[in-house]
Amino acid sequence: MHLRLPSVPTRRVDLVAAAALAIVAAIWQAGPLGPSTLWFDDSWVGVVARVDKPLDAARMGLTSPGFNVGVWLATRLGTSPSAAQALPYLAGVACPPLTYLVGRRIGLSAVAAGLAGVILLASPIQLTYASRVKPYSTEALLALVVIASAWRVVERPSSGRRWAALGVAGAAGILVSSVLAVVTASAFAAALLAMRRRRSSLRPALVTTGLLGVAGLVWYAVHLRTAVHPELHQLWLRAYGVRLDAGIGEAAASAIRVVAWTMESLSGLPGLMLALVIVGVALTTRRHPERTILVAGPLAVAFAFSVAQQLPLGGGRIDNYLLPGLALAGASVVDEIRERLQVPSPGVLAGATVLGLASLVTTTGPEPYPMREVAPLVELLEGAQRSGDGVLVHPHAAFQYAIHTSEDVRIVFDRASWQGFWVEVTAPRTTLLRHPPHDRVVEPTAAAARRHDRLWLLESHTDWHPDLLERIENLLREAGLRVVEEHPAEGARLRLWSRR
Repeated sequence: MHLRLPSVPTRRVDLVAAAALAIVAAIWQAGPLGPSTLWFDDSWVGVVARVDKPLDAARMGLTSPGFNVGVWLATRLGTSPSAAQALPYLAGVACPPLTYLVGRRIGLSAVAAGLAGVILLASPIQLTYASRVKPYSTEALLALVVIASAWRVVERPSSGRRWAALGVAGAAGILVSSVLAVVTASAFAAALLAMRRRRSSLRPALVTTGLLGVAGLVWYAVHLRTAVHPELHQLWLRAYGVRLDAGIGEAAASAIRVVAWTMESLSGLPGLMLALVIVGVALTTRRHPERTILVAGPLAVAFAFSVAQQLPLGGGRIDNYLLPGLALAGASVVDEIRERLQVPSPGVLAGATVLGLASLVTTTGPEPYPMREVAPLVELLEGAQRSGDGVLVHPHAAFQYAIHTSEDVRIVFDRASWQGFWVEVTAPRTTLLRHPPHDRVVEPTAAAARRHDRLWLLESHTDWHPDLLERIENLLREAGLRVVEEHPAEGARLRLWSRR
């Protein structure tokens, strides 16, 4: 998509501002890069490195197949965790400068657009999840692409090419991650409003909207409707959703909570940021309704989906695709104050600078990457194994083991699994345990203990469900095995159990 820069006198300023935001983002977000082992649910995505076909990688992506294919392509260039982190990191670096450029394109001043870029730069969620192997920073980047594509239609709603470009941007975004449907819906609403206000031809709008709508319905019916495990879907909605099943009071309280939590994802000053967004929407809606729909509409659509129990909201990382638009909505206040109150430019610049610095100072990101040093233990295990030794892998370490083992790995697609698939190794000596329920570990553990006099147990994330590890240990002891060797690592452990 072509992002047209402003006129020549400000082009250099815009390029310098965008470059500065990119450089700071690249440095700031690089801290958590390069762990030896991917975090628990990062490894669900990172394990695409072990498949040969992009179609399998897409199937493993559930609601974000395109993102998984992107990670798969990145891992073709390198097998380290850093390769899997490359796509979200690059998307995270690109978001602040693109927020600035999109802000300029939709009519914000350099000061207001710069403030929006800084707000997104300092977002705790944006900073933290740019290093996680999850689609969240990529969603934010593509949300900006959809917004910019829609604005091109707003500028010239009679252009069939611009409508087609918007359709392509929306479809591509939804294929990368389904939540981009929220931003795409707002984008089409803004574009249709512009078409109506300018009395433009209906044909390009009807063709593009109809084609994308039909394709979206087919995609939902064939894939998205059953892509997420029902228990996982309900888990997210119970924690992050508008609750209508517990009375009016709880519904109102949960509605306030999800909006407040969304603002906490955007800024270390959530109350101030919410006030800026509300004031920005109130001041700009009448004069710039299309722009308001583009930047604030996605939050309204997401809220409606949350009320309908279709989409979680307020869950931090899952709201990342909303943050660029909210940053632009909040920063638009700067221009409205300047124009309505005739505040001199130095005063506007000083106020925006204070807001930007406050965002930078109060941010809590990026969080350190959570370390679970499974990879060194897998290397140690494969060097220390004797003929006849068995390997038992704790359920929480299974995907991490599958990434780093030299054994052949097979992906088994399984609708009963929360991930939609599971991993197996072809070596009969190795058992990857599964749960829930906890009883699922009983028979495989007992069978491994019967077959082997020496059994290596690889553990990770055992602080979750400690009773699960206790059950595994009791089964091994009942089989006559005792710990004879232990190798601790940060967040992980390898133990040798033996009868001798």
